[in-house]
Amino acid sequence: MSSVLFTMNLRRFSILFAVLVVILNSGCSRQRRSANPSPMMSEVQLRLDPSPSAARPELVLQVGHSGGVTSVAFSSDGNTLASGSSDGTIRLWDLRTGELKRTLTGHDRIMASIAFSPDGKWLANGSRGGTIKLWDASNERLLTTLLILPSSQAGKASPDWIAFTPEGYYDSSPEAKQFIRWRVGDELLPAERYEKTYHRPDFVQKALRGER
Repeated sequence: MSSVLFTMNLRRFSILFAVLVVILNSGCSRQRRSANPSPMMSEVQLRLDPSPSAARPELVLQVGHSGGVTSVAFSSDGNTLASGSSDGTIRLWDLRTGELKRTLTGHDRIMASIAFSPDGKWLANGSRGGTIKLWDASNERLLTTLLILPSSQAGKASPDWIAFTPEGYYDSSPEAKQFIRWRVGDELLPAERYEKTYHRPDFVQKALRGER
């Protein structure tokens, strides 16, 4: 008798909880329609184990971006979705399961665009701060960062750029040297001070190929 009552109570709890989820999701839907860009809301899922030994439902919480989603891209095989946000992160989602695979961090500005390489191995994204980052999509590793430097003429695109690895090795346009400084403690040193050590176009090329 007690097991029958327990089963009935569990079913009632499941129904009540499912109704609560529907109400919450309908409220989230109204918020998403009113916001632009709309943030990815937290998702609440109720999973019931069909086996007789199941004692209670499993509550699963999936938390998405904390800011608005500004750009998305699909991998060529259709299995992964990349979403960029105003919170400065990129999140990679498994489209088969809906689960979050990994989070890429490092931008301090809003994401403007995201793109996968044709084979899905690399992920490139640009921010409104003028930087482009290239990632190894399989392990969250940042390969290199490309920065377009300020133009000396107002209203004209700058021809100067610098590409650098997380270790500080860099390649650049000839005139980029005027922007480069090295910080040692509280002192700022000119580009020439460490140019021979860190101006390594070969290292940047290896990073772009995923060899570093």
